Amino acid sequence: MTSIVTGNGNDGEIVRVTDSGATVMNPWVSLPGSGNGLIRGSLHIDRTGVYGGDLIVCTTGGEVWRIDSLGNSVFIADANTHLEGLFTVPDDAAQYGPLAGCILAGAETQGLLYTFDLAGTVTTYSLGVNIEDIDLIRSGENFYGINFGTGDLLGIQSAAFDPFTGDILLTQEFGGGSSGLTVLSWDGTNLVTTPLLIGAGSAPIGQWEHVTFAPAPIAPFPQCFVAADATIEVTLGDAVTFTVMGADADPLDQVTLTSNGVPIAATFSSPLPLVGNPVSTVFSWTPTEVGTTALDFTVTDQSGLVDSCGVVINVSCGDEASFASYGAGHPGTLGVPTLSLDADLVLGTTVTLDVSNSFGQPTFTCLLLGPAQSSLSILGAGGLILVDPMHPDLMTFEYNAPTSGQQFVFFIPPVLASCGAVAYLQAIVHDPGAAGGPWAFSAGLQVIFGF
Repeated sequence: MTSIVTGNGNDGEIVRVTDSGATVMNPWVSLPGSGNGLIRGSLHIDRTGVYGGDLIVCTTGGEVWRIDSLGNSVFIADANTHLEGLFTVPDDAAQYGPLAGCILAGAETQGLLYTFDLAGTVTTYSLGVNIEDIDLIRSGENFYGINFGTGDLLGIQSAAFDPFTGDILLTQEFGGGSSGLTVLSWDGTNLVTTPLLIGAGSAPIGQWEHVTFAPAPIAPFPQCFVAADATIEVTLGDAVTFTVMGADADPLDQVTLTSNGVPIAATFSSPLPLVGNPVSTVFSWTPTEVGTTALDFTVTDQSGLVDSCGVVINVSCGDEASFASYGAGHPGTLGVPTLSLDADLVLGTTVTLDVSNSFGQPTFTCLLLGPAQSSLSILGAGGLILVDPMHPDLMTFEYNAPTSGQQFVFFIPPVLASCGAVAYLQAIVHDPGAAGGPWAFSAGLQVIFGF
């Protein structure tokens, strides 16, 4: 006769429900003596045969009992501590080592695994897990767990446990390997624990209570899909367009498609959030700045199950970035002043411009920056001005240069207007030792902005 057994909140008492709920025996079993402790979920039907298929029970007081089908109770041992989780291990020493044929229970507050054998011998193991529940991982059975922290029943497909079939699963109430689930196995010499990580897109885990494995099917996760490469390479001004989709295999379920990291200027053919099953929208964006943009999309079903997808868009403006000297400089006391960059002018990066001092002492220096070249001779100065001094967009920077020269650190804006732009620079140093006049001229420096 199929029945359900549970504690009733009274010391040492067990209730039995039969006849599809029509018959309730309360109590069905009352353990001998007093101060036994409560039966709070720690009941297990022996499937190994080691304990004759009896009901194994442990109490909050640490007592372990076996109960036959007639309700007769036999005391096994008293650990004198609060025990949770209960399981009988198959009598297979090659598979389970010292755990074979034993009853297992967890002492959560002590971080210990307790074992009890037929003779009532008690042994403890410290495995680094505060055990809430204990189960055998069976082939083809899905995992189910009561997530007390969120009020949900969570599931994991059996395929995730295929590498651990036949091993023991230890469940910790809070945390532990990020999922709270740890596989316990025997390697022939030692007991080995393997913490399990949370899979991408998993439902949140708040607080495990009891868990189990069963062949009952699990509701499918929703699916998120981007119809594009995971990384998209584009140049400034080029349009980016792709489709984002969400769906659930359950036709009675609905999903909600949302996004994160989407540029303000981007558009969707169907605005997000989008609800339905399936759902689809077209993303469109024309980038105006150089850089990397990561787009994340999330599909959530009505049960709170989540799947995510995304794409990374790298925006450049081609390979124009470069710099090169042009023209001839005019030497001063210590030679021709130099003008150099430490890197190409790549949009969105920082570069350093180095201007040397040809005089050897602190002196006045003028830095010219403009969009056009020149080759203008200045009477009495000796050198040539290599940046068009008459251009309306000419900029000059005047400063007192130290003996060591001057460095300028500046950021190249990652904007479309700068892409492919050309500029020309020259430094003119006040140097009384220069021939033909008190000025030394650097060669010109042509720079092209790009990626």
